[in-house]
Amino acid sequence: MSWLARASASTAAISHGRGAEAPPELETLIMEVGRTVDAGPNLRAMLLDLRSNRVAVLVQQDRYTEAETEAQDILRAITRIAHLTEVWETELAALTNLAAALNRQGRHEEAEAIARQALTVCEQFLHPTHPRIQDARTLLTRIATENPAPT
Repeated sequence: MSWLARASASTAAISHGRGAEAPPELETLIMEVGRTVDAGPNLRAMLLDLRSNRVAVLVQQDRYTEAETEAQDILRAITRIAHLTEVWETELAALTNLAAALNRQGRHEEAEAIARQALTVCEQFLHPTHPRIQDARTLLTRIATENPAPT
């Protein structure tokens, strides 16, 4: 099975809340694709997508510190290849997962700032009625309501 098909299957499992099933295959894919990163920007983007999926799994497993570290590393890597290939979807996923990890660690102000950044990315690249924009707004609202301002 090709890397793309295996990556899609892992993404589907994670998206449907079955992230616990994905880590062994995800780690294998990350290792395999990581060995061939010199092949070009599209494979590097695929590697970042896979790593972003790993962040989603880490958040699902309540491993927030690891998720935060990995998401920040992905965002740094994106800046190195953004001029070579389209990576906004990976950036958005990394930002969303980073916001969730920070929020669940009680770091609400940081999470809110990251969620606002994710919303900005959505608004920059998507049509105003795209459902992902609403998802970003919902995340921002959830973070804000979980951390009411002190009175």
